[in-house]
Amino acid sequence: MRRGNHQEKLNNLTKFDKSQRSTFVYWWNHWKAFQYVALDLGVWRFKYVFHDWYKPWMKLVMPYEKVQKFHRHHAKHHLEWAIDHHWDGVDWVGMIVDWECSRYTKTKSQLNARETMEKQIDKLGGETPLRNFMEPLLNKFGL
Repeated sequence: MRRGNHQEKLNNLTKFDKSQRSTFVYWWNHWKAFQYVALDLGVWRFKYVFHDWYKPWMKLVMPYEKVQKFHRHHAKHHLEWAIDHHWDGVDWVGMIVDWECSRYTKTKSQLNARETMEKQIDKLGGETPLRNFMEPLLNKFGL
């Protein structure tokens, strides 16, 4: 199902360690990776222009750990939002794109979306609705 081919651009993005996350430079690279992956999968939507836009601004006034916690509980493309609210309202495609693009900008997160799903299922204690929602999409996207 891949439509675009931004692999060379993705491979040339800077990778950041945890101390550099939510900086403006990190956000810009993560934002580009998110856009390229969404385009390549043929799932890009206008709302993705605003992906994580507020995180570097929040980091100016609070530590990264608080920014990360806030974001994960308030953004529908994160598991914490699903656990806090409801599995049916999750932005599954956004979650897949986010997980798939992580390896291009994070030194410690080198898993692809499918590997990340398996890791999260293990962390959540086994069978959860996660696999039921994500696996058909991962298969559809060829991931």
